[in-house]
Amino acid sequence: MKKMRWPTFLLLTAAALLAYGCASVAPTSSMVQAPRVHLADRPAELAVSGDGMGTVTAWARVKNPNGFPITLTKVHGLLYLSDRRVARLDVETKLELKAREETTVPFELPFGGKDEKKKDKEAGAAAAVAATSGTRVPYRFDGNLNVSVGDNLETAFGPLTLLEGQARVR
Repeated sequence: MKKMRWPTFLLLTAAALLAYGCASVAPTSSMVQAPRVHLADRPAELAVSGDGMGTVTAWARVKNPNGFPITLTKVHGLLYLSDRRVARLDVETKLELKAREETTVPFELPFGGKDEKKKDKEAGAAAAVAATSGTRVPYRFDGNLNVSVGDNLETAFGPLTLLEGQARVR
């Protein structure tokens, strides 16, 4: 039997370790369940300003259904008021959830800012004009959830309807 050379042995060992490492990450990512997001019992509010800008504050119950801790790192998607798209949002959360933990958190969903597209800004202005104090405006936030597990695994879930309800205008 021919003796294996040291560089060949190192190359084969590195290839085997790399294959093993890649194979072990894929099944782990498929075992992570998406956090459950539901409206909390606290009513949502819509605050508007005269320039067509505003914020929907919606309270959500977020639950980690997994048997290990996760971090909800980002929520991104589209905000609708009265079935009109008014904003595209990227919300950094860094919400750490222990195994099977549930917590209630506010989601601040701004619309009508200077970075919004003209169409979205006009829809936001129309929603703000139509809203009078005390009325309720239907809203919906459709998006994706980014989750991290430990230091090495990032995964995304969606698109989903994350929040939907009636916001009371204040």
